[in-house]
Amino acid sequence: MDKKIEKNELEVLLDRGFTFEVQHQEPRPRRWWQRIFGVKRYENKIEKFTFKEPTLAVLDRVSLEYMDLEQAADDIAKFGESVAKRVAYKQADTMARIIAIFALGEKIFNPDFSENTDEFKRVSGIMAHAFTPSKMVQIVALLSTLSNIPAFLNTIRLIGTTRTTGNRIG
Repeated sequence: MDKKIEKNELEVLLDRGFTFEVQHQEPRPRRWWQRIFGVKRYENKIEKFTFKEPTLAVLDRVSLEYMDLEQAADDIAKFGESVAKRVAYKQADTMARIIAIFALGEKIFNPDFSENTDEFKRVSGIMAHAFTPSKMVQIVALLSTLSNIPAFLNTIRLIGTTRTTGNRIG
């Protein structure tokens, strides 16, 4: 019974998506005398990001980044919580990229299906500076649960083993 309720809640969450706000500082244009004297001006900006159910292209792009976290997850499982914080600090950039991919969704790709690297770098930088590593771990865990990334990766592995063993003749 609880599994059905949880599944229904996840479906509603995926349909609507969930939105969160991130506050960061952006440089403002400077006047000529501020450039001469090295005066820097920043303004606080709040951006809203919405996570919705990812498409296959987004899942494929996220799986590239997620592969980096697999070794870290194995280390945490092997050595326990004592290693978790060290691994989280090392993998913070990877987690920021994963959050940025989910936040951008299909906007990560240009109309010709190439990657929009400028926007991706900007958003992943915002995510890297907006969250602590422990908060990133929670967000990445939530996103991987919502998008069912582990099952997607296991399916890819299963197809890979089926392909390599199925091509034998004789």
